[in-house]
Amino acid sequence: MNKKFQQFSFVTILLLVGVSFVGAVQAQAASFSISDEITKVDSVQQVSVTIHFNEERMPVNAIEGDIAFSSESLRLIGIYDGNSIINFWIERPDISIANTESIAHFAGIIPGGYRGEGKILTAVFEAVQDGSGEVQVVNGKAFLNNASGNSVPIPDVRETIFISSATANSDSISESTSDVERPETFVPLVATEPSMFGGKWFIAFSTQDKNSGVSHYEIFESKLMTYRLAGASRWKQVTSPQVVSNQQLSDFIYVRAVDYAGNVRVVRVSPINPLPWFRNPNVGLLLAVCGVGTLLILGVVKRVKKRFYVQ
Repeated sequence: MNKKFQQFSFVTILLLVGVSFVGAVQAQAASFSISDEITKVDSVQQVSVTIHFNEERMPVNAIEGDIAFSSESLRLIGIYDGNSIINFWIERPDISIANTESIAHFAGIIPGGYRGEGKILTAVFEAVQDGSGEVQVVNGKAFLNNASGNSVPIPDVRETIFISSATANSDSISESTSDVERPETFVPLVATEPSMFGGKWFIAFSTQDKNSGVSHYEIFESKLMTYRLAGASRWKQVTSPQVVSNQQLSDFIYVRAVDYAGNVRVVRVSPINPLPWFRNPNVGLLLAVCGVGTLLILGVVKRVKKRFYVQ
């Protein structure tokens, strides 16, 4: 009896220890970390706060959380996602809302999953006054890259920042000052889904900029095969996904990605249902160009002949 009891007790202890160990690993699997740097730009102190994510055990395909900060000492002035592990932002932190509510929500997707340590984003704050300010990342969740897509909570982290004119560096922290590269090329997707936008056709797009990060996207729809004839007012700032204006899908769709340094990448989506040639303005434009070119050539030939015969 004693031997059986000892065996039972030993097995029970192993099970309890094993469950506790698994629970501890599960709880500590995903984590945030914060690093900061204080600099001085045009006599104004700025704080660069970079948020990192770490998950070494199981890959995740989505992350979300809130950036909370002390509004009495810090004001959010910029969000940079250069070199971020997030490939597709569901919700980028909104600066205007953040400064009103002292909190900024973020959520993004990592197609194919991610495991390891990497940067999520860098938040740049302007120091309102000397003293201490606190930045936290709270309400974090990581969604596992599996069939069920289970979410696991990410523990809150906080960083106290001591702001003083004596501790600030004189270098600028702006990630856009040395950025001369355009955002990466991308391929927008035109699709329809009964559960989205009432079944209307929409366009989805996303890209990355490894330096300063993507600031915003703009869209322009036209029957012309070039966007260079469009004025600046024709471009409309949008977020993805976006309902297509021409539901007949007979227009070219141009999507422009703009990074924080002002570099631009433009991609074109050809019409799915192009117009017949006799209604296509591009045919008329091409004929007009050919006609003008022909007249110019004939004029040159005529002048050459005239000069030749005069001689």
